[in-house]
Amino acid sequence: MRKLALLAVAAALLLTGCGYGQLDRLPPVPYGEAAEIVVLRADSVELGGRPFVVALDGRDVFALRPGAYTVLKVAPGSHSVAAYPTGSSDAAERKIGVTVTAAAKERVYLYIEPKSFWTPTVSIRQLTTKEGEAVERSSQFQN
Repeated sequence: MRKLALLAVAAALLLTGCGYGQLDRLPPVPYGEAAEIVVLRADSVELGGRPFVVALDGRDVFALRPGAYTVLKVAPGSHSVAAYPTGSSDAAERKIGVTVTAAAKERVYLYIEPKSFWTPTVSIRQLTTKEGEAVERSSQFQN
């Protein structure tokens, strides 16, 4: 009976998408030419602490946990970055995104947070370098 209960919990976690980390590889960028998009997530347990999926140029590339950040190394230029919470049947349709432009060796900061406690949607906005560095210092790196 105990094994069955553990199996049910494991299956529920898999179905709700409670995994964090890299979902897909980023395209390679020549050394020294990469721009960096730093994606920071609010340290909030709203939406049950479920992962927020980060999509880069239409591809789901990362699942970010509350209070964490990751660095996406990208080719210089414009990129579409979107995010959505996992665990609902229409999660992918709830993607909220922005377009950012970054030069080689430039760091761009994006901040993701839940929009409301009751609705599984997020907001995403670009931070200044000063704001981004401050949030980064108080966050935990996730790779």
